[in-house]
Amino acid sequence: MTIKDRVLEYCNIKGIAISTFERMADLSNGYFKKTSRFPHAAKRKQISCAFPDLNMSWLISGEGEMLNPEPNGSVHINQDHNTNSTMFGYVNIDVPEKGKQKILNADGIVVETDGCTNKQIQHYRDIIDSKDEQISRLLSIIEEKDKLIASIMERM
Repeated sequence: MTIKDRVLEYCNIKGIAISTFERMADLSNGYFKKTSRFPHAAKRKQISCAFPDLNMSWLISGEGEMLNPEPNGSVHINQDHNTNSTMFGYVNIDVPEKGKQKILNADGIVVETDGCTNKQIQHYRDIIDSKDEQISRLLSIIEEKDKLIASIMERM
């Protein structure tokens, strides 16, 4: 099994596309299509930072478990009954060590900020800003359609 195969297996378990994996780890689009060997140390750190539950030893060699064991301070949040959630099942969150901050991103992955670069944090902020703009555009479209429907209904 190749590294790309293991990344695809992880993505399948997490319910994300490989392009999402690459974007979240701040890798270039199509990174795993372009390379057949394992990423150098800086790229491994980016992957590890973006996906702390991913066992890097498993990713490198295929040996051991795919996911790191849950730490003792782990908290499970059931998303099944949250009508506003697009996630299904559980989101695992481990309590951060003193002096560290963790971010729960939209895919349910916890990111530890002291190990992440400012570039990655800005990348996540850019994604959020882009989604906020998209939501605003969609709301405008819905409002225009509602007005059009109301206008048509008045004519009937």
